[in-house]
Amino acid sequence: MTKETLFSLLLFAPGILAAQQQKVFSSAGLDCSDRKQQITATLGEPFITVTTENPHMITEGFQQGSPLVIPPGIVLDRENQPNDWNAMLFPNPATDWVQVSFQSKKQQTYRLRLINALGVVVLETETANELYQLDLRDFSTGQYWLSVQSTDLMESTWLPLSKVQL
Repeated sequence: MTKETLFSLLLFAPGILAAQQQKVFSSAGLDCSDRKQQITATLGEPFITVTTENPHMITEGFQQGSPLVIPPGIVLDRENQPNDWNAMLFPNPATDWVQVSFQSKKQQTYRLRLINALGVVVLETETANELYQLDLRDFSTGQYWLSVQSTDLMESTWLPLSKVQL
């Protein structure tokens, strides 16, 4: 082996080895590491993480914003809702509008709050109707939570909502 060949191998070998390592290239985010762990986060794609216990959690994948924290005692599924009333969304995923249907043993007033992936309330309204239509045309495509609260009984539930574009 000649000196030129050996010199070329020594010159380019570190570059070839470095090219085989996984790296995250981003314009924003963080990269923290110590002897045992490494945490890499990249800003970019929206996400929703629901937690009832610990708001300081690490999520997988691309991240934007912070986790949506649901306080203890809030009902997250229809099977465990209070017996006095029930709320349903359709169609879900939605495009321009979504119907919210209420079933109750007595006439009640409901407070509706639409919350985006960043935890910001983007719509708040009240209704006493059994069927209410939410206009979603002014909202961007993404994941939302609809908080439905009975103002008479002070009970609430959270329903996931996806807005899509056709």
